[in-house]
Order: sequence, then structure tokens, then C-alpha cells
Amino acid sequence: MTAPIQTSIVRKEDSMEIEEFNQQVRRICTDKAIRSLVTSLRQDRRQEGIAASDKKWFSQPLIHLLTFMEEEGSLFDTSPKSLTVSDVLALIVGMGETLSIRDAIICAIVNKLTPDEVVMLGCEPFQEKSAELVCLSLDPAFNNPYVPRRRKQTMRMYTLMKQWPDALPDSYTVYRSVLFSALAYIAWWMGEPELSLEYSYSSLEIDPDCNLASIMNHAVSWGAMPAWWRKEREREKGREERDQQEENREKG
Repeated sequence: MTAPIQTSIVRKEDSMEIEEFNQQVRRICTDKAIRSLVTSLRQDRRQEGIAASDKKWFSQPLIHLLTFMEEEGSLFDTSPKSLTVSDVLALIVGMGETLSIRDAIICAIVNKLTPDEVVMLGCEPFQEKSAELVCLSLDPAFNNPYVPRRRKQTMRMYTLMKQWPDALPDSYTVYRSVLFSALAYIAWWMGEPELSLEYSYSSLEIDPDCNLASIMNHAVSWGAMPAWWRKEREREKGREERDQQEENREKG
């Protein structure tokens, strides 16, 4: 089961809009629809090559997702300029078929990317520029406590994506594992270690070889949370120590 979100961080009206959208996602994520998309995608890959076919299938959904994350306004916007349920179906299949789609989405959450960049990461992952951009996007999360936290974009994606595993038919276990691994990273970046662990365990229970889920599980277990989170814990510890010293002085 997907881990529950803290309801206090989502406004009631936004939650209603998201639930209506997610109901549409669940209706469209049928076994027949997924099988049809996967068959067409794999056929195109054989005929046109992986990069060309992936661009054809995933460029627009990735760009629409980026627009959804970055646009102004409420937490969720179902206007035509943003995301559609067909986009979500394509992205779920894309993440299940090629991990670079998952990784492109994660990079777009933690780093402000251009449409061309997110498409390059998702559809041309073996380019040297793609590898450089992945490092540029993800390394600061571990090492720089002052990197922008992009709370709006992160919260929007978590609120959307947490519904995707349960939208899948039961037979798509590998897809579900990939989605759980992405959610483990997002929860880690949000500073929610217990939630991240729950998602990583859900992923590894399905696929013990899921690399990202294993990385996130070990990171949380070892206390290797984002740099901003560790910095805040250090400040809290310092305040507690000063308070304790002051209390000891008063007693003395």
C-alpha cells in the first residue's frame, strides 16, 4: 500500500482537485491500455531506435510534467497547458520501461531544468551532457545545505505520484517497484526518513535488485539525509545543548 501523506500540508480544495484527477488516472491505467502502449513503444524502438522513439513517446509528457511542477497558482492545475491523464499513463509506462524517465523526473524535482534538459535526461541518458547534468542536479542534495529546496515542486510531485503505484493493475509489479523507488527518493528529499524507508522497503520487497531503492534504504538507515536536513538537525542539537547548559547554570 502507498504510504499516506500528511493531510495538513495539502489544502482541502487542492486535495479535491488532485483526487478527481487521480480517479481519472486509475480509470485509464487498465491492463489493456498499458499493454497497447508498451507494444507500440517497443515496436517503435525496434524500427526507429531507442532515442528517437522515446522522444516521440515521452517528450511531451515530460514537458507537461515540468510545466505542472513549475507553474504558478494552486498546488494542482488541470488546465490543458499542464498535465493530462494520458501524459501520466505514458510516464508510468516510461518509468517502467526505461529508468532514465524516472531519473529525469527526480532531477527535475531537485533542480530547475529546462524542457530540453528534462527530455535529454529522459530520452538520451547516455549522452555525456546527460551524465554531467545528473551529477549537477543530484550531488548538491547530499553536499550543499543551501541548495534551493524547491518545496512547491517537490510537494506537487509527491502529491501526484503517491497515487501511481495503486493505480496500476496487480500484474505490473516491476513498474510498481520503480514507482516506489522514486517515491523513496522524493520522501528523502522532503526530509521524511520514515516515509522514505517505507517506500524503499515496498520497492525492495518486489524487486530486491532495485538499485535506487537500495541506495535510499541505506542512506536513511545510515543517517545520510539531504544536506539541508542534516544542517537543521545540527542547529536543533546546538540549541538543545545551549538550553541544557543554561538550565544547568540556573540550577548551580
